[in-house]
Amino acid sequence: MPPRSSATLPAWAVSPEVALRAAGVTEAAGLTNAEAARIRAAVGPNELAAEESTPMWRLVLAQFDDMLVKV
Repeated sequence: MPPRSSATLPAWAVSPEVALRAAGVTEAAGLTNAEAARIRAAVGPNELAAEESTPMWRLVLAQFDDMLVKV
């Protein structure tokens, strides 16, 4: 498999210098609010997806699904 260019790699997989160069900014200046809003609209917010929680009734029911409890 040929190596991927840094332009196709996610920002966490490249050096900070490469990521800054790809974004077209410097560390001192950063992004303007308008640039940040444009990027956020294009790629989404910088956050992890929330995990769906397990309902309480399922947690309580799981307590009884144990061989020792059944015996």
